[in-house]
Amino acid sequence: MSAPVRSHTWSFLPVALVLVAALGYTGWSLLRFDDRTEELARLGLERTVRNLRSRVQGEFDRLTLDLRKEGAIVSAHDTMRPGELVDRWQALMTTEPAVTAVYLANERGAEVALLRADGGLRVRQQLEGRGHGFPVTWNLGPEEAPQHTRIDSALYDPRMESWFSRALGEPQSAPIWTATERPAGDSAVTNDVLVSVLIRPSKKGRPFHVAGFRVDAEALVNSTLSHGQKRPNQPLVLWPDGRPMLALPADSEAMGAACRAGIALWEQRMDRRIIRVDVGPSGHLLQVLPFTLNGITLQLGAMVDMSQLEPWLGAERRYLRIMCGLLVLLLGLLIFTFLRTRIDNRNLRAQTKRSRTQERKLAKVIGERNVLDREVHHRVKNNLQVVSSLLNMQAQRLPEGPARDEFIRGKQRIDIIALVHNKLYALPDLRGIALDRFFVDLAVAMARLYERTDRTVSQEVHASGLRCGPDQAIDLGIVLCELMSNCYEHAFPLVTGGHIDVRVEPLPDGTVRMRVHDNGRGLPPVVDGTGRLGLDVVEALAEKLDGRFTISSEDGTTADLVFKLEPPAEE
Repeated sequence: MSAPVRSHTWSFLPVALVLVAALGYTGWSLLRFDDRTEELARLGLERTVRNLRSRVQGEFDRLTLDLRKEGAIVSAHDTMRPGELVDRWQALMTTEPAVTAVYLANERGAEVALLRADGGLRVRQQLEGRGHGFPVTWNLGPEEAPQHTRIDSALYDPRMESWFSRALGEPQSAPIWTATERPAGDSAVTNDVLVSVLIRPSKKGRPFHVAGFRVDAEALVNSTLSHGQKRPNQPLVLWPDGRPMLALPADSEAMGAACRAGIALWEQRMDRRIIRVDVGPSGHLLQVLPFTLNGITLQLGAMVDMSQLEPWLGAERRYLRIMCGLLVLLLGLLIFTFLRTRIDNRNLRAQTKRSRTQERKLAKVIGERNVLDREVHHRVKNNLQVVSSLLNMQAQRLPEGPARDEFIRGKQRIDIIALVHNKLYALPDLRGIALDRFFVDLAVAMARLYERTDRTVSQEVHASGLRCGPDQAIDLGIVLCELMSNCYEHAFPLVTGGHIDVRVEPLPDGTVRMRVHDNGRGLPPVVDGTGRLGLDVVEALAEKLDGRFTISSEDGTTADLVFKLEPPAEE
């Protein structure tokens, strides 16, 4: 008896160890709270850089997708006529303010371009390459009609431009980005990038084309990454030389000063490491990573203000303190529960002893009841067999006639009762009698009973999976045997074969119908001088079941018993 008490006592030790470990971990978390602050700042920094990369990539991908669509249209129509190109390009440049020019040139040096200039749009057309005339330009008026046509004096060949040659050098014919080139001696800063794609001809013998966009990268990035309200994370987009592409906050703000100081520190190393910038009460963290388009590489990064995380970390600090208090309280409750459990274990041992004694008594009573049930069943079966034998002996002493027939009929009914009783108590579960199995067993037994006279009669049973209690099952079994007995005796008097169909099915009104149908000769007018066919027992049982019994002789004999099925009692 001591082993169970020992196991219950020692089960408190793992819980106590877990609580002590949790208390130690919580205290350690409070001690390293400053390190946790920097870790959260690093996580915010990494998330900001990922989001920034996704948004910038999406903007540039959108433009490359527009360029691919333009290339597909040019490849399908194979045209260089301005009238067919300018309308589409004008709509594109209206919806994409960052696009400052659209180019389309072929391998022969012909070009059509739509340029954004002086607050309006200007069309430039070059018929062939250098040596075939000068470019012609004209402005688009309000109604998109050519105006102010002018012939440029400078020779121009689009095949000499970097965007044309870069597209030809792309091995996969994908859109490629190019930084704009400054003329020699020009120190002006440009914000434009070029993207171009090679368009292969759809028909053999036609020239290939190169389409391109000139994009104001700073306008594109700033329209996408607007500052809005003040936030703890500041995204950064830099040109390859370190110039800010995205506008920075003012120097009067702590974030603006920290960004400029951080960029100056990053330009000294230009690597991926996180840089701590000591500007402001809690400092800032900066990380800059390369962002590669197909052709050029930009720099994307973010600046995190660690002081902005204090409201979130303050809640976490309070949470850790509350956790320490709760863990101490749980340790106290665990000690109290341990002491209380020792008292309960003593009471439990006494209760378990009493329960086992009661279980042994209950098992003994159940065993005695099972033995008694088997004995009663055996005695009932024997008594029915004795009564059947006595009736059979008495019938043998009587001469042929009505009296002897009544004795034989009574003996058959006793045999039917014995058969129903025997098949019912052979079932494994008497709480809910499955009518399918019960009726099939009775039908097979009745077929064996009349096997000597009706070997060619078949039977089929369908009970729709219904179940009922044992009392109702006995009555239904007697009714089934009586009706099948009448079928064997009167429906098939000659050895001509036949079929008996037994169906039990629920009706829409909630009742159940048991139908016994044979394809025999039907009901004879008079049997045994009474005209009842021995159906008195069936009608009596139908009344007991609070049902109604009908019988008809169309296409054989059909007997219907409609009753209300009582559900089996649950254990």
